[in-house]
Amino acid sequence: MDVLVERWVEAGRNVGSMTARTTKLLDLYGAEIFAKAIAETIERGTHDLGEVGVLCEKYRRVAEHPVPIHVPLGSHVPDRDVIPHDLGGYDVKR
Repeated sequence: MDVLVERWVEAGRNVGSMTARTTKLLDLYGAEIFAKAIAETIERGTHDLGEVGVLCEKYRRVAEHPVPIHVPLGSHVPDRDVIPHDLGGYDVKR
């Protein structure tokens, strides 16, 4: 990761912004996938955060992990689990 930060500095990127966006990818994809994506980005000699995101997605698919979507629900939501039910009752024949 230090190499990536050095490349951001050399390129004149906003390191704070890049770090925050990178942390978001780490939170979404987890340490294992994130580390693979960072390693490949460094190996390619680039520093593009978009590439890191694409590589995280590539490794997520290979690992067959679910799509990382964060849906914030307030504390006012009493039941956060969706219980599936038969939708056949919605079919109305007229």
